[in-house]
Amino acid sequence: MDWLYRDLDLVERTIEECRAGNPSVHYQPGHPHGFHTQIYLGEVHHCHPLHDPNYTLRSLKNLADPYPPCLKRTIVQKQLWEARFAVETCRKSAARGDAFYVAGCLFRCAACLAQTLFALNERYVINEKGAIEVAGSLAVSPPYFADTIGSVLACPGESPDLLQSSVRRLEELLEDVEALCRDQSSA
Repeated sequence: MDWLYRDLDLVERTIEECRAGNPSVHYQPGHPHGFHTQIYLGEVHHCHPLHDPNYTLRSLKNLADPYPPCLKRTIVQKQLWEARFAVETCRKSAARGDAFYVAGCLFRCAACLAQTLFALNERYVINEKGAIEVAGSLAVSPPYFADTIGSVLACPGESPDLLQSSVRRLEELLEDVEALCRDQSSA
C-alpha cells in the first residue's frame, strides 16, 4: 500500500489538461522516463479512498473514467513519434559502437512503446516499474513485446554489429506497434 500526498488543486488542473489532450512530462528522480502527468489520472483511477467526506476523490475518479479520448490520441501520437525519433537518432551511434548513447535511446524507445500500448488499451501507466510486462500482456500488444524489450535492454551490445542488431529489433517492434495503432484507428 502506498500513501500519496498530492495537492488536489494541482491534480484536478492536471487531470483537466490531460483530458483536453495536453499531458506533459517532467524530469523527476525515480521516473527514468520522466513524470508523465497522466500518472495523476492513473493514481486517481486506481486509488481506494479510506476517507473522502467531501467526495473530492469520487469527483476526480469520474474524470478519469472512462479513459479520455483526447488523451489517448495525444499519447499514441507523441509517444510513437518519440519512439521513432529515438531509433532514428541512435543509428550513427550504433555504427560507431557508442553503447552508452544507444542504450539510452533504446530505453526511451521501449518506454515510449509501453506508454503507447497502455493508451491504445485505455489503461493508465503509474510508473515504469513492471510497465513492460504489463504492456506485453494487454489485449492489443505484440505477443513478444516484453520478451523482445527484455532481451534487447538486458544486453544491447558493445560492438557496432550487436548495437545495430538491437536497434533493428526495437525498430521492428516499433513497426508492429505502429501497425496495431493503425488497425485500432481504422476499427
